[in-house]
Amino acid sequence: MVIAQQTEGARGERAGDEVTAGGIPLEEIDPARMESRRCAGLYLVGEMLDVDGRLGGFNFQWAWSSAWVAGRAIARALSDSAVTARPAGHA
Repeated sequence: MVIAQQTEGARGERAGDEVTAGGIPLEEIDPARMESRRCAGLYLVGEMLDVDGRLGGFNFQWAWSSAWVAGRAIARALSDSAVTARPAGHA
């Protein structure tokens, strides 16, 4: 659900400035990996998720931080799959 914000509110928005709220519920992801609980290998970050905060960079920080967590999880998953895919006798 997307809600057009038309009032000055506690999060610091001004009339007509932002569209806020909505996105995939946080319950549907593993927050340690940012991976979907419904679809393995699908990583969700930033404004795709139902997270909102005050204006002034907080949403940028959430986007960067959640992407960092997902990126590390993806790198670990790729590294783990490369190790298990090696032929016997190769280190």
